[in-house]
Amino acid sequence: MAAVEAGADILDTAMSPLAWGASQPATESVVAALAGGDYDTGLDLEKLMEIKNELGAITNKLSEHYSSADRVDADILWYQVPGLMLDEMVQSLRQHNAGDRLQEALAESRRVREELGYPPLVSPLRQMVASQAVLNVVGGERYATVTKELKDYLQGLYGRPPVPADPAIRQLVLGREEPITIRPADLLKPQVAAARAELKKAGFPTNDDNVLMYLLFPSLTLSFLKGDLAERTAEGRQAKAEAEEADDVAEAEAAEAPVAEAAAQPVVASEFQVDVDGEVFTVRVTGAGMSVAPLAPGAVPSGPGAVAPKPAAGGPGTVVAPMQGLIVKVPVKVGDEVKLGDVIAVLEAMKMQNDIVSTVGGKVKAVHVKEGEVVGPNQALVNIG
Repeated sequence: MAAVEAGADILDTAMSPLAWGASQPATESVVAALAGGDYDTGLDLEKLMEIKNELGAITNKLSEHYSSADRVDADILWYQVPGLMLDEMVQSLRQHNAGDRLQEALAESRRVREELGYPPLVSPLRQMVASQAVLNVVGGERYATVTKELKDYLQGLYGRPPVPADPAIRQLVLGREEPITIRPADLLKPQVAAARAELKKAGFPTNDDNVLMYLLFPSLTLSFLKGDLAERTAEGRQAKAEAEEADDVAEAEAAEAPVAEAAAQPVVASEFQVDVDGEVFTVRVTGAGMSVAPLAPGAVPSGPGAVAPKPAAGGPGTVVAPMQGLIVKVPVKVGDEVKLGDVIAVLEAMKMQNDIVSTVGGKVKAVHVKEGEVVGPNQALVNIG
């Protein structure tokens, strides 16, 4: 209201089924509050209620995916966490099957932030604090698992925090490593020229967009560019045009054929796998509609973003995923010798990269995942023996 009286022309709101919590105030409430006065919006509240009812029917069907962050929550005031951070913590706890431990995680987030020197809770620092708080709660031992970003933060690579970080926590996470005392950017080596050379060697355009993607996600960028380049080439465009023409012919023939014959025709379908909280479903889309069913026992997921198969974990040499996430790097291969504590995979979860380390020393006997795959909690990644 203060903004309106000060001359604001536009207010950012959301329809009530999608409002409050980590979202904006409800459109209907704002319109009703301003109606009949000097700042009347002129919007028809009756029509807004029709929209609200339609959206409400949709959100009711999806209620299981909503969290406590979709409502006004006083925890935000007491624990000093922004709404988006609260939502991220809820989602992460659900992935660990620990949705009932939100209050513990919120209390832990306050403690973690204090130990880290009160970093401002903006991205990516808020994800760093939230992720570590969740790991401390579900892991059973505080800082037993830490993200790569947290190590870099305590190393000084994010700059100097408002208050010095707790020396005991820094030593626990970094061991004998000392934090830097110089400007973090002074430690970076030139990488752009090398990235351009790698892209050129792989046969891809070396424009700034591709170079930036490659610097951030080397292996995933190459996979992405392979598909993108195939569509841009003359052969790729021709193949796409031929496929579209075949689809048009098939549709025309189906429209002209009698109903009985059409029913006998094989239906062209698109099928892919979707991961929901660690459970894989097969989604099949045809002209008649869409069907969803759990992945058949023993079936191997396929396609982009497919969840990796889950080999049985067992034995002291089996390294498992601590949470659901995306495998962004696997620096080891079968036959490599690793020591206790060596990084065997990097897993991305909650926008944070987590170093997964070996629990024993020895030779890598099997690697069950590859870069770009989604894994579930306690899924075997590597066997060492």
